[in-house]
Amino acid sequence: MRKVICHIFFLLVVGISSSAQDVHFGQTVFVPVHQNPANTGNYDGNYRFAGIYRNQWRSVTVPYVSTGISAELASQRTPDAKNRLGFGFQIIRDQAGDGNLLSLDPAISAAYYVKPKGDSGMYVGLGVNAGIGIRRIDYSAFTFDDQFDGDQFNPGLATNELFPNNSFSYPDLGLGFSIGSSYLKKTRFYLSAAILHINKPEQGFAYSSKKQLAMRNVADAGMSFPVSKLIQLEPGIRTLMQGEFSEIRVGGDLKFGLRKAFLNPPALILGGWYRTGDALIAKIGWKKDNLEAGISYDFTISNLQEVNNNKGGLEFGLVYIIKKVPKVNPNKAGCPVL
Repeated sequence: MRKVICHIFFLLVVGISSSAQDVHFGQTVFVPVHQNPANTGNYDGNYRFAGIYRNQWRSVTVPYVSTGISAELASQRTPDAKNRLGFGFQIIRDQAGDGNLLSLDPAISAAYYVKPKGDSGMYVGLGVNAGIGIRRIDYSAFTFDDQFDGDQFNPGLATNELFPNNSFSYPDLGLGFSIGSSYLKKTRFYLSAAILHINKPEQGFAYSSKKQLAMRNVADAGMSFPVSKLIQLEPGIRTLMQGEFSEIRVGGDLKFGLRKAFLNPPALILGGWYRTGDALIAKIGWKKDNLEAGISYDFTISNLQEVNNNKGGLEFGLVYIIKKVPKVNPNKAGCPVL
């Protein structure tokens, strides 16, 4: 019996550490750098701070909890600026299962954006990121049959099982590309792609079981356009491939402006997304000035309903942008500066 339990246990450990997919979030707007390093600095402002919290599968003994935070700095955007440089830092944390399997991924990123000649309102950007993947597991949280004292299970008894290392780390690299239209346009579009884990790092708690982490290929496309004076529609599509796993997500957000304004009016956000064969995502959010907050819930529609007892994933996100007023160049000003 013990051999069977140990065999299953190590299969789970190796499977989780070497072939599982990356952490998934439903509201990608709150994890911009995690989705694509080319998103670094791609916003209308100088500083951007974002955070997200996800709690899913609350029907299992220990829910899966994922969090992410990021901070970005972008060179100041001025009317005559042709290029833009951005730097970012992020931490993604995920803890799952009875063994408290911890995934911690700190990373830095940089992106460079070029504005083509003319007044097309277009931009083209390239981004890179570099980080460290840290994995740790708590073997003391598991139970084994040699901790049965003859009458009952005794967690105080030591086990004779032999375990591999309880942690490991690896370098991680990524590359991204993005093209789109200016944030000052009422009708905008974007197209981006990224290759993450481009160095295919080896991972695994046992040296003999180490396997390469598959590259994650991501592509996003979307647009934003007004359907009335107060309503903005933002449809999009996202594809993801990692090893044998693939995903397509389609949907969009509707932003209802609560008053007329040329830029950034207060808005109520209602969104809906479909992750093919897996889940429906419902979202409600609020945007005012440079602050946006959102809540979403994943409704499982796949066979995983039997495992999670129809309890999907609850997610909270927040993003805040600080924008400085650019200095006016008096030599290029259209009117005298008094």
